[in-house]
Amino acid sequence: MRKILLVILCASTAGCSAIQSVRGPAWPWPIDADKQETTVCKGTCTDQDALVAFSKATQYCRSVWNFYENAGNYSNAAQLEIGWLGAISGAVIAPVASPTAAKGWAGLSGATNGMQKQLSDVFSSTVAVKKQSAVAKFYQRQFSEVMNEKSPVIAVKKAMALAAGCSGQSANVETSVLKAIDGAEPQLDQ
Repeated sequence: MRKILLVILCASTAGCSAIQSVRGPAWPWPIDADKQETTVCKGTCTDQDALVAFSKATQYCRSVWNFYENAGNYSNAAQLEIGWLGAISGAVIAPVASPTAAKGWAGLSGATNGMQKQLSDVFSSTVAVKKQSAVAKFYQRQFSEVMNEKSPVIAVKKAMALAAGCSGQSANVETSVLKAIDGAEPQLDQ
């Protein structure tokens, strides 16, 4: 029994250490630490600067999209792993363990159910999909506005605003979810 306990303990510890947090994308423009501002153009912005800024904004928006896609996948995988740990500890180990150990394994089984619920609430894959959709819709709405801008300076500013907007779309979704929970009519900027 002690060997089984040791194997399960090692496996669960290794499994938990393998769970990694999903990191958001890095802002695509370097920030000048001395001036606390982003430097995009050297001198006057050119058409090339505008094109590069738009390309960076597009890549950033895609990275934000991927971030929410990965968060949904992470949620599903983590819930599955925690569920298996709970099922094994409650249905397999607890019944064959000594009376004292059985209580611990049954407790672990119950705790994993609570952890699954918390993961479901915090990292809902449905909410992640809604965030992806909000990023895509925002990008599609702003695309032509940035591309059709004739002034390189304004095009660079709009490209940067596009990237910032993609980043902020999750707040609109979260606000909508909170309003739905409160019973108010959820409204996303369309």
